[in-house]
Amino acid sequence: SLSRSIVRLSDVIVSGLTQAFIANNYWSATENSSSNAWNVNFNNGNENNNSKTNDRYVRAVRRVYF
Repeated sequence: SLSRSIVRLSDVIVSGLTQAFIANNYWSATENSSSNAWNVNFNNGNENNNSKTNDRYVRAVRRVYF
């Protein structure tokens, strides 16, 4: 879920890897509607849904199996 993703990303930021992310809004892969999608603010952890025409950062993520 989106909330679990935020917890993991905040763990990265808290662990001292602050250079890994610019504290700004990043798109989620989850749409809210045909014209809106969710994004996460890496500065404060807030979740928002905004128009897909807005500029946001993106972050490539891949699943790693252990």
